[in-house]
Amino acid sequence: MKLRVMLLLCLLTAAYGQDDVLEFGFRGGAWIPTGSWISKSYTTSPALGANLMLHLGGSTIEANLSFVRLREKRDLDYFSGSIVPVSLGFRRYTGGVHFGAGMGMYLVSERYEDPDYGEYDETSDMGGMYYCVGTRLQLWGMNMELEARYHLVDYAYSKSFLAVSTVVRI
Repeated sequence: MKLRVMLLLCLLTAAYGQDDVLEFGFRGGAWIPTGSWISKSYTTSPALGANLMLHLGGSTIEANLSFVRLREKRDLDYFSGSIVPVSLGFRRYTGGVHFGAGMGMYLVSERYEDPDYGEYDETSDMGGMYYCVGTRLQLWGMNMELEARYHLVDYAYSKSFLAVSTVVRI
């Protein structure tokens, strides 16, 4: 583990001084529940995050950190829920389109009061993966990206989300 972290730091340090090799951006969008289990409990939820990319020729290594404020469908007196996905992935560019995939850790937190069952408070972390497709745009003098990601939380189709987002590169 230490060797991997040191290797990643060396790559980032070597790329820091070069133009357009290391990019940082802010992400904003929505997570749409698509899995059979998850879509019964939640509705489209807002998401914000950050993205770091290391370009290596026609390929890119990317790291993402986001915060998704879950919006629930059930009639609960009090609800507070979120997902914090932390992911590391790989993407490949073909023309103006990119395709990619990666692995992630999803920190899921829920707290609510159910009229039938009482108070519920749980935080758990689950592994998962994602697939993505997107394109880059130049709008208003800014380097932007439109992207769709299909997340499999806990590697289960029943716990899947479609994330649609815009990334602004700085």
